[in-house]
Amino acid sequence: MQNGRSILGDSIYKIITDDIFDPNELLQSVDLSTEHKIVDLKDRIEASVVIWHRKICHKLSWAPAGVSLEKREEFEERAQTALLILKHRFPGIPQSSLDISKIQYNTVPRASISQLRSFPGFCRP
Repeated sequence: MQNGRSILGDSIYKIITDDIFDPNELLQSVDLSTEHKIVDLKDRIEASVVIWHRKICHKLSWAPAGVSLEKREEFEERAQTALLILKHRFPGIPQSSLDISKIQYNTVPRASISQLRSFPGFCRP
């Protein structure tokens, strides 16, 4: 099963899970010079949010062992914050793969990011 680290890569994962989080530091640490790179980053951040949310809801274990649900929620919120800043900084950027999938199949993979934000603690089976 994939995890946040494998989706984001070590450097982005470290920034999100560090004791002190600065979303601007995260965005300054990556190459955002092309539209493709920005969309790729959006995809990876959205995927990590969905994975963390699923693991919170299903209480699955993941490395490193012993990470509390509170920490997982904190990582998910941090990733969402970085995603919102990225979307505000680049408003004309194409939709992410998750958004396209939701439109194409008229479905929401487990829970959409907007649902996660709108209904704290909401978990779908």
